[in-house]
Amino acid sequence: MNIIASTMSYAECYRINGSLPPERIEDLLDGKRVLDQIVSVPGELDEARGCFSGEDFAEKILKGLRELAKRVRGENRETLSGLIEELAQLQTTIAGQAEYGIEKIDSAREMVTSGK
Repeated sequence: MNIIASTMSYAECYRINGSLPPERIEDLLDGKRVLDQIVSVPGELDEARGCFSGEDFAEKILKGLRELAKRVRGENRETLSGLIEELAQLQTTIAGQAEYGIEKIDSAREMVTSGK
């Protein structure tokens, strides 16, 4: 490809020459393959979004442990209460991280589907 042709857009090159050089045709074919793959991205993102647990994923376990803590006495009760608190904190942390992950997935999906 000569220097003048290399500075022209694909459309300009085609209008002037009636065809494109082989390397430009290869570029277009590569771009088409990428676009074909991009079409599947929203579905993949939706599947990833569905993998996150709800914010109350450990609530049933916490409820059972709290009921158990009512029946346990002494040092065991204190130990169990501490573990319950740690589990509740872990649930809150994981829920926050899941929410952030979902926001990022939704943002990526929006970028892909809106063409930005």
